[in-house]
Amino acid sequence: MNSVFVVDASVAVKLFVPESDSEKAYLLFGRLGDSQPIQLFAPHLLYVECANTLWKYCQFFGYEQNTAEQNLRDLRDLGLQIFPDEELLVEAFQIARQYDVSVYDAIYVGLAKLLKCSFVTGDKRLLRQLGKTIPYLLLLQDWEPDTDPEDS
Repeated sequence: MNSVFVVDASVAVKLFVPESDSEKAYLLFGRLGDSQPIQLFAPHLLYVECANTLWKYCQFFGYEQNTAEQNLRDLRDLGLQIFPDEELLVEAFQIARQYDVSVYDAIYVGLAKLLKCSFVTGDKRLLRQLGKTIPYLLLLQDWEPDTDPEDS
């Protein structure tokens, strides 16, 4: 099985900061070098969003700055396939306007649409906003390692 997914910052941050569904994030990213490999894509924006989230953890929850900085270095080394944001801007803007979501969220949706793959997110609010209209949106907690959403 060879699966392709778009992941957002809400999934990537779970690798570094213990949150609900962090175990699922470990499983998903762990399959990057597995015998049944997957490809994980993200827009370049993911790096900035993860850095901002880690900054908030440092600022408001006592997360160690050195740890956050190492997390950001580790994030670069995960094997994500990064897609240039500028190639997604118009599509993301259209999606944002159509579904009343942020362009930040819409850029991930646009990338999944372009790649014809599932978009895995930990953002339940986004799922509520788009879930019924965007069939390839998948909540991380619902992702199963032994299933390929393209088969469903």
